[in-house]
Amino acid sequence: MTPGAGGHGARPRLERTAYGVLAGAVMLGVAGLVLAYPAFVLVGLAGVLVVAWSFLVVLLPVRLEVRRVVRPARVPRLEPAAGVATASNVGRRRSTAVEAKDTVDDVEVPFDLPELHPGRQATRSFAIPTRRRGLVPVGPLILTRRDGFGLARRTLRVGDMSEVLVLPRALDLPEVTASLRHSMEGVNDSRSEGALDFHILRDYVPGDDPRRIHWKSSARTGQLQVRQNVDPTRPSVVVICDGIQLRDVAVDETEQAGRAAGGDLNPIRDGAARGAGRCSSRGADRTAGGSPDEGNEAVEVAVDCAASVVVSANKSGSPVWLDVLGGDRVALRDGSGAAMVSQLLDALAMTRFPSTSASGRASLLSSAIRQACAQGPGSLAVVCTAARPESLPPTVASLAAHFTMAVVVHPGTGAPSQAPDSGLWFMPIERVEQLARQLRLTRMAA
Repeated sequence: MTPGAGGHGARPRLERTAYGVLAGAVMLGVAGLVLAYPAFVLVGLAGVLVVAWSFLVVLLPVRLEVRRVVRPARVPRLEPAAGVATASNVGRRRSTAVEAKDTVDDVEVPFDLPELHPGRQATRSFAIPTRRRGLVPVGPLILTRRDGFGLARRTLRVGDMSEVLVLPRALDLPEVTASLRHSMEGVNDSRSEGALDFHILRDYVPGDDPRRIHWKSSARTGQLQVRQNVDPTRPSVVVICDGIQLRDVAVDETEQAGRAAGGDLNPIRDGAARGAGRCSSRGADRTAGGSPDEGNEAVEVAVDCAASVVVSANKSGSPVWLDVLGGDRVALRDGSGAAMVSQLLDALAMTRFPSTSASGRASLLSSAIRQACAQGPGSLAVVCTAARPESLPPTVASLAAHFTMAVVVHPGTGAPSQAPDSGLWFMPIERVEQLARQLRLTRMAA
């Protein structure tokens, strides 16, 4: 067995059983000599010869080349990915069976490579889990060759480490484009398409056109400022992705005190409860009392939904602003190219949301909502969250005043509902595949 590309060999080793056989053989041989029993001597000699033969079997090289590849290297979440190991006998002798063991995300995956005649090949594949976003390490591939008696072995490390990048499950949602068209009904057709109006000055973010930097304001504030222009004839989209996990799922002491006094510190809570009243508590409580797997899945679905809305809106040519809580703010301008969208999905794949308190999470989300309102007036605002809708800060209601349609996508089951006080839509989903239907129902009811 010779190394393939990047292989590293190891010296043959005797198993513990072999040392036991040698010890027994020596004792039998000594006993036969002392007691003048030739049969004991012969049995002891046979034991030594068996161990020696086993050692030679694994010592002699067999020209077996083994290579492992992963397919594909980038895969959307929940789509199939596999590692494929191919063994080729490039020698003149038949190769013995080989035990193979690969490591996928710190989990060992054993499989066997059969005996091969000269010039023959064998292929074995194994599944790579794609339930979670991020890099899934694969390797190293370890080959172990044993003799027929199981007394000796030789281990070989083959190839280098590989990685599979699991991306968010970004679906193409025609309903997003339809919602944008619906939101633009009634626009003054006399206004020329592409006309820009100055809106606000804001902080520079990667992706902004350097020509729109306002140098006087930048010098005065000490931070780059850019002119934010809006096109009244073109729909704009803001997406907020909230996957923050709470360190303590208990209700804040301030809220408990407020409720004990008969008040409610969150004026949107009643509207959210009415709007999401038909949602199943089983889905809504995932991040606040379910198992860790359920909470993580809610985060993954929230990222899937955010990616789907961003990709679909960008494909329609609409300017898109994505705000990842605890992460970066990214602007996609006027139908950004496939390369930039691919980079965005890569970044979302590697995003790890921080863990904070309920008040810290509310502060981050409120800041993101204020930034979103500053981008308005716009056509569509979507908050994709892994939290219960009643735990959202009151500032989320302001989205409905700055965007033609404002939606909160959260874990749960049931039909979309609208909070009567704010006009904010609450859309419960369990899988990103349900997002298209919920958007369609929301557009029909709007």
